[in-house]
Amino acid sequence: MRVEVGWETTDPSISAECWTGSKRTWTVPGHGGPGKGMKLERPTTVGSYEKEYPHPWNLCDMHGNVVEWCENTYGAENNRVLRGGHWAEQPWGCRSANRARVDPGARGDKGGLRICVRPVIDSSSPKPPTGSAALAPMPRLVTVSKAGKHPIPTDDVQEKVRERLRATFKTDDPKLTPSAAVALAAKMRTVIRDEKPGSPNHYVLLLEIMQLSMKAGNLDGVVESAQRISAVYEAPDLVEMLTVSVAQTLGAKEKTDEFKKVVTSELERPTTPDALIALGKDWLVVRKHCQVDARHLVARHARQLLLEGLASPQVKGLERAEAEQSLQEAEAEIELADAKAGRFTLYAGKWVVKYDNKYTHEYVITLDGALAFDRAISPDGKPFVKKEEQKAKLVRQKGAVVVSFAGGKAVERFEMRGDALVIERVDYVLPKHPIFKGEGTRVPPK
Repeated sequence: MRVEVGWETTDPSISAECWTGSKRTWTVPGHGGPGKGMKLERPTTVGSYEKEYPHPWNLCDMHGNVVEWCENTYGAENNRVLRGGHWAEQPWGCRSANRARVDPGARGDKGGLRICVRPVIDSSSPKPPTGSAALAPMPRLVTVSKAGKHPIPTDDVQEKVRERLRATFKTDDPKLTPSAAVALAAKMRTVIRDEKPGSPNHYVLLLEIMQLSMKAGNLDGVVESAQRISAVYEAPDLVEMLTVSVAQTLGAKEKTDEFKKVVTSELERPTTPDALIALGKDWLVVRKHCQVDARHLVARHARQLLLEGLASPQVKGLERAEAEQSLQEAEAEIELADAKAGRFTLYAGKWVVKYDNKYTHEYVITLDGALAFDRAISPDGKPFVKKEEQKAKLVRQKGAVVVSFAGGKAVERFEMRGDALVIERVDYVLPKHPIFKGEGTRVPPK
């Protein structure tokens, strides 16, 4: 496999002709354009449109058709990078900048490799020309689709693996708390990195992680594990199993039909902005069937889907306005539950906040609202830490989230806008009590 930097070498001044299994190509000069023609919903033979729509470098079928596996890893779980889009993508997704990730053991009909075929030059053959005479067309690119999935291990084999897991991780502990389930799932995610996809250990670990995530109320973790199972294994009963488990966990076991739609959509691994936003809205609909104290779990997952969809510049106008309204609905549900439980889910994490007075602060906020002032950087680039502000606590006052430092000498008002943390800071020790504004960016967990 080639490294993904090969996808960055295309001259941006040349419009890329990409194939989506259509009778007519989609022209994507930069970030996508209007499609033309009929979608066939399948790959096409390499070079089908070479004569009618030739590429100046003879790079046939580089965008669309099947997404290409790359040598590079993506993320902490050793997923592989996929580039170029595939035949089921929207036109905007069939471009070199389309970057995705998947488990290296995944199988399907949308991913593959491009093999470069060159003629073998015998030692007795005349030497190839040099100089300008050597500028011949580039070799033909052949697409090889990756298909087939691994069978599920037998029940006996699975049970043997579970016995080993119980002995190692004490997974059968009846007193396992949600927080302990989160920690245990994290340990198993570390272990699974070294397991070969398709092996019994890999499959059972994914199931255990999914069940632990369910116990912890981590719907994101449940969906991620289920998607990995669906991508690697022949699991015809996965939709039914996951639907029943999710509905029961969320207190809606009588409403499995309503949950089946969103579960099916999740296992199809939506990637386009409109699909992500639509799925987020669907989750917000089914949350109304859940127990009141479980609705915030669904809202958290819906919020993440909506944020991913809204991150695309392709979402505009009324579609963006509707998605933002759904995002506010999800965040209101989360805040309602958090206010009762004394949590600060939306604010938890590490933040880098840049203020309009050129200072930068780094905060670490825990789920219970404890804030640690990690460090600060002055306008001249020198780091410092204000001892009187090293620790603080988020509180809710009159519908706002505020934090005070140094005995109230400095107060900050926090507000979430999408995935950005917007801050207003008042320093009462300074003349005229100036108000500084800042915006925080969440630091992804390692």
